[in-house]
Amino acid sequence: MMLFRSIVMRSAAVALSLSGSVASLAAQRSLPVTAAEAAFHVREQEEAIRDAISFRQAHYPVDSMLQVIAGTGAQWLAHLQGDAVHGMQLDPSSEVGASARQDAYAKAQIAARLATPGLSFRDKAFTYLTAVQSFTNEYTPERFPIAEQYLDALDALGDSAAYWQLEARKPLIQAYFHLGRSDDVIRIGVRALQLVRVLSFHDRGRLLPSRGSDMYAMVIDALAGRSDGRPRIDSLNRMLESSLATPPHLAALDSEFIEMGMSYRQEFTRLIAATSKLGTMGAPLVSNYWLNRPSRDSAIIPVSDGKIHVIEMGSYDCPACVIALHGMQRLHNSAPDIAVVMLSWTQGFWANRLIDADEEAAHLTTYFLDHEHITIPIGIWKAKKAINEDGGLTPENCGPNLVTYPAAGKPMIWVIDGRGMIRHVFLGFSRETETQLLHIVQFLQREAANRSVGRDARPTLQGS
Repeated sequence: MMLFRSIVMRSAAVALSLSGSVASLAAQRSLPVTAAEAAFHVREQEEAIRDAISFRQAHYPVDSMLQVIAGTGAQWLAHLQGDAVHGMQLDPSSEVGASARQDAYAKAQIAARLATPGLSFRDKAFTYLTAVQSFTNEYTPERFPIAEQYLDALDALGDSAAYWQLEARKPLIQAYFHLGRSDDVIRIGVRALQLVRVLSFHDRGRLLPSRGSDMYAMVIDALAGRSDGRPRIDSLNRMLESSLATPPHLAALDSEFIEMGMSYRQEFTRLIAATSKLGTMGAPLVSNYWLNRPSRDSAIIPVSDGKIHVIEMGSYDCPACVIALHGMQRLHNSAPDIAVVMLSWTQGFWANRLIDADEEAAHLTTYFLDHEHITIPIGIWKAKKAINEDGGLTPENCGPNLVTYPAAGKPMIWVIDGRGMIRHVFLGFSRETETQLLHIVQFLQREAANRSVGRDARPTLQGS
């Protein structure tokens, strides 16, 4: 309680400080604040509040955070309403209005921008994109219909607006996915993937994780729970593989396009390898060194033992993996009846020293147990070193788990039901992912209970 109160007080202090800065700016008429600057400050405030919550902290005060963000938006909006907003400043002013929960104001700004005489095609598409993003937030799902109305208008612009149509769908896919609304993920997401065919070749990589998008994994995850999911997934994969291959005319123009196509194909192949496991039986977890088990000796853990398993594949030197690890620890604390495990591997070095697997495992033990205070089982594959192609000694592999649970990135989160079937695959991690994981676990527990009493428990994953 003391920690929560401290967080809220810090957030309030930041908001009060911001309020003072707004008042100061209002007094200095020689330094007017543009709508773009106001929108920037609102986004910065939101990021600052999220960053103030440690990933090690159990409580995530979403309601208080949203309240402070809305208050910040209202303060900046009050200043903007004192001045006339014109032209391209109408787009960011609509963002500020939406952040302040002043939907009527935000809609009016969008309408005014769209009514601008001589507005270019690109500017119109950008305005619709801004509108969709402004009204998309998983914590305010009642505003999704507004976002989708603007998305429909953006779609009406045709294939020439494909870039903006794709970018507008990304936040909607993520929000629907975190809320477990699989039908909506499929409806919005399949169209997003189909848009790749009409994008410029340079922009086709925007569906890949390396370009900041996890939407492919989300869409495939949603489709995998459908009776017709596999043929639809196969059809999408064939289309995407073809679209990500370098067109002959670009290959003839510049070898850079050939390298781009190869990069796309390699990353997409990894994505397919990981997501193709959905709906299949999981393999036992194998490691030759374990933490937080009765023995640190080699062990094989079955995943078809009646327990739900949530598995993180990651490493200590990956910041997102450490953040996810603390989320896994909290998941275990919230649902102690499930099996939560992290799987990792040695890399042949520690800091700037080359070391053997046993010494590295000792460092990892200290790091995970004494520094991070993790209590869930962690399997560390101690890899033997072998001579590499350059004549040096490096670990020969990362162990069998990365073969049976291929990684398209780090961290990867795998959810396996009590029968041993892989039900979900997550690429990346956030607090929203953590909440969704808990909902999925609860859904799978209800499903298993229904099955035990003979009810039809055919999984649809809708609402999970």
